[in-house]
Amino acid sequence: MQAEKLAGALTERGIPCAYTWCRYSPRLLDPLNKLAKRLIRRRKGGSEYSGFTSSKRGILSKPIIGWAWLNLSLLDYLIQVRSCFRGILESGKVLICDRFLYDMLADLAINFGRSGEGVAELARHPLTRLFPRPDRVYFLDVPPDVAWARKNDPNVTDKQYLVDRADAYSTLCDSLGFTRIDGTRSIEEIAEEVLKQTLECIEGAKSEVISCHE
Repeated sequence: MQAEKLAGALTERGIPCAYTWCRYSPRLLDPLNKLAKRLIRRRKGGSEYSGFTSSKRGILSKPIIGWAWLNLSLLDYLIQVRSCFRGILESGKVLICDRFLYDMLADLAINFGRSGEGVAELARHPLTRLFPRPDRVYFLDVPPDVAWARKNDPNVTDKQYLVDRADAYSTLCDSLGFTRIDGTRSIEEIAEEVLKQTLECIEGAKSEVISCHE
């Protein structure tokens, strides 16, 4: 929502920009991903979050499988990002990206059972250096209790899902220097803050802006 509002506000000010949704969607790994989900659900007899996550961690804890999954996932996403960004960065437009590499890294951290320095270590993986570097990353910091009370995502059925991602995002924010914004404020207040900081970024002769949501 905030990324789209930012794109609209910049357009109204005559600033050329492009908006894109870029959450990781498995392509190369899609067949294996679907097979793994079926096997895990069959083993657990359901898709309850904690059991599902525990099973994934068990599988990915095997060195060869974990190494292959991590590297193939990042390579798969890199291809997706390059395709999504094709031509935009060269156009001179401000690119506003809703979801990006850091969203995927948070998911990987949870799947591999990593926390603290383990999350930051994922961000230093050699393949991450091949991704475009954002000039600004916004992290909308919303406490899990507040996010659960709002519960505006029908796919989120377990509060622990929000707790895990809040921890992973917060670690990435601190280690990589994201711009942390209080997500408990009103939509309008958040939009004003994001726009203000983005305009400052653009005035600094930047051309690439990534908006990352918690």
